[in-house]
Amino acid sequence: MALLAKIHKPEATLSGAGRKKFYNITYYFNIMANMPEPAVEPVIVTGYCVKCRIKDRVMKDAKEVSMKGKGGVERRAVTGTCEVCGTKMFKILGKKQ
Repeated sequence: MALLAKIHKPEATLSGAGRKKFYNITYYFNIMANMPEPAVEPVIVTGYCVKCRIKDRVMKDAKEVSMKGKGGVERRAVTGTCEVCGTKMFKILGKKQ
């Protein structure tokens, strides 16, 4: 209650349901203010490396690109380099949902 109660002081004293509602709101805002930010984990993209001949190699510096597909439709893909040998890798993705 310390954060919002110090900022917002009602002029009239609240009683009954109004007082309960005010304190529930301040309690909620204090909880939300003190919550830590969720940690964002880096996305690891894997693909087939032609040079190493291994199916699930991790792509370094992976970037999403679009390419021309059949019938002029754009297709999504990820391009990057192999973490082990440095060869350029390419992975075609499914439709965006």
